[in-house]
Amino acid sequence: MTSRLLLSAGLLCCSLLPGQVVAEHLRQQLQWQLGFMPQLQQSQHRLRYDNDLQLDLSANWQFNSVFRLQQDSVQQEKAAALWWGSTKPAVFSLQQFRLKYQQTQHSLTLGRQIIDWRQTDTVSVADVWTVPDYQDLTGGAQQAQPALRWQWHGSAPGPELEFVYSPAAVAPWLPDGIFLLQRPELTKKPAQAQRGVRLVQNQAAVQWSLFGYDGVDLQPALLPVALQPEWFYPAQQVLGMTAQTQLGRWLWRGELAKVHQQLPVGVTTQQGQYWQYVLAAEREWYGELSQWLLLLQYSDENRRQLMPVVSLYPDFGRVFRRQLLGRLQYDPTGDLQTQYQLEWAWQPAQQASVLKLRYQTRLNPQTELQLSWTGFTGSLDSVWGPYRQQDLWQMALQWFF
Repeated sequence: MTSRLLLSAGLLCCSLLPGQVVAEHLRQQLQWQLGFMPQLQQSQHRLRYDNDLQLDLSANWQFNSVFRLQQDSVQQEKAAALWWGSTKPAVFSLQQFRLKYQQTQHSLTLGRQIIDWRQTDTVSVADVWTVPDYQDLTGGAQQAQPALRWQWHGSAPGPELEFVYSPAAVAPWLPDGIFLLQRPELTKKPAQAQRGVRLVQNQAAVQWSLFGYDGVDLQPALLPVALQPEWFYPAQQVLGMTAQTQLGRWLWRGELAKVHQQLPVGVTTQQGQYWQYVLAAEREWYGELSQWLLLLQYSDENRRQLMPVVSLYPDFGRVFRRQLLGRLQYDPTGDLQTQYQLEWAWQPAQQASVLKLRYQTRLNPQTELQLSWTGFTGSLDSVWGPYRQQDLWQMALQWFF
C-alpha cells in the first residue's frame, strides 16, 4: 500500500511540473547468465533486463525510474523435464521511482530510492537502510525502499546534514535458483516506520560522520512464541560514527556503532544491546599502465546482551563478523577495460572460508564478459559449511544500450 501511495504521489507531482523536459538520460542493460554447481549437478539460467530512465524536468526538478524484468530457470541433472524445463514466471520489479527537487544548498527526494550511508566495504555498521538481497550470497546488491529524504549542503568544505523517513521498508529478496534454501516463505514485511539523521564533515585530511537511526533490523529473526516459531523484524535503535583518512599510501576507514534492540518474547519484550565495529585498509599501486588494488577489512561485535536469535535467512551483517575480508584487484591497462579480481572471507576460529575469483573484460564498448568461480569450505556447523557442496561456476554476458 505504501509503495502505491508513493507511486501515485510521484505521478501527481510529475503531472504538476513543466511539460518540457530539459534533458533525458536512458541507460539499458541486458544480461544473460549461466551458473553451474558440479557437485550438485545443478544449473541455473538467468535473463535480466534493466531500464534506467532519468529526466531533468527543469533546472531544479529531476525524475528517475529504474525497473527490472528477470527470467530464471533451474535444472537438475537427470530431471524428467527438458534442459530449462523448470522455468519460473518472469518477475517485474520496480527498483527505483523517485522525484528530486534540488537547489544550491539543499535537496528533497520522494519515492522509492536507495539510502546508502556506508563507509566500508561488504560489512558496514552504518548500512542500516539496506534490505538484504539473498539471491546472491556473495554479492552486495541493495534494494530501494519508499522514503522521504532531505539533504542540506554547507559551503565547501562545510558540513552536510541529512534526514530520512520511511513509512515501511520492503521485504528482503529471497534466495532462489542454486542458492535456494529450505526455509519458510517471507509473507510479511517490516511494518514499522524508520527515521534517521546523519551529519557529514570534511575536516583537514579526515572525513567523518555521526548518525542515528530508529526503526527495525531488516534481517528477519525466528523466535518461539506460544511454543510455535514465528519470525519478526526486531525494533532497533543505532547510534554510530564513521571516519576515513589517508595515512601515507594507505586509505583507512572505520565505523563504530552501538545497537539497541527489542524482541518480543511471548507477551513481553526483551531488550538487549551490543557494540559493533569495522576496520578497513586500502592501497593502490600504479605501474606504467597497470593498476593494483588491495582491500583488507575486519569486523566484530562485543558486549552483546540479547537472547540467542535464530535468523530466518543468513544475517550477513553478522555472518562476516570475526572474519578477515579481502579483495585483490588487477587492471592491466588502467582503463577498467579488463579486470582480474580475487575476493575472500576467512574465519580462523571455524576454519571456514569463501573464495571468489572473477575475470571481466569489455569485448567492445557495448558488450562485457564476466567469468567467475566461488568456493566454500568449513564444517557443517560453521558459517560457510552449509554451502560447501555448492561451489559455483558462472558466465555472464552484458549488453549496454
